[in-house]
Amino acid sequence: MPDTGRFAMAVRRVTTSSRSIIGSFPSLKNGQPVSYQSTIERDLLYFLEYDTTVCCYTMQPFVIKGTDAEGVPHTYTPDILVERTTRRTVVECKPAAKRDHPHTQQQVALGQAWADANGCDFVLITDADLRTGHRLANLKLLWRYARLAVPQAVTDRCLRVLTREPAGIPFHALISALDGVAPSLNLAPCLYALLFQHVLKTDLDHPLTSTSLLTHIGAPLRA
Repeated sequence: MPDTGRFAMAVRRVTTSSRSIIGSFPSLKNGQPVSYQSTIERDLLYFLEYDTTVCCYTMQPFVIKGTDAEGVPHTYTPDILVERTTRRTVVECKPAAKRDHPHTQQQVALGQAWADANGCDFVLITDADLRTGHRLANLKLLWRYARLAVPQAVTDRCLRVLTREPAGIPFHALISALDGVAPSLNLAPCLYALLFQHVLKTDLDHPLTSTSLLTHIGAPLRA
């Protein structure tokens, strides 16, 4: 059974190998950069940063000790521990081609047992899970403007227009409706920022274009 006692956070050093792609991601959830050791980990971070249920996350958070079916001891370091508003999630990232590999299955067994014993969820995420469809590309686009400070006048005008159009209006039509609010600004980045901040909403499973339908999530208007 896994060791369910106290654990040390962020135990694995991020090192370079011929098979790893390492880097630093400027996390807003954590308020500081985090290190990743694969492109799958990196791509997952866009989803975590956008997810409103995610409070923060830790890369390579702790070591799990356990035994396999033959009683042979093993250790396993999960890729990410996600702190959500209700539960924690232990995440292992793997290429889809390695999903059924014995080593992967050993890690999954150790991780799932630890999660069950500690009131957490466990999930195996692959590149196919993240890169199928258009959501990842859309989140990467929105992420470029995640830190953009949108003028309050622009936010208010967006919400007023969309309150009158509860079914939503196309991206380009909302840009037109903002004409004159902030003449010196390129307004498209403002809409991208408001989409990332969950003030505006669109279907991110389809390509984000000038005809994408935008709605609002009910953020309050400034008095």
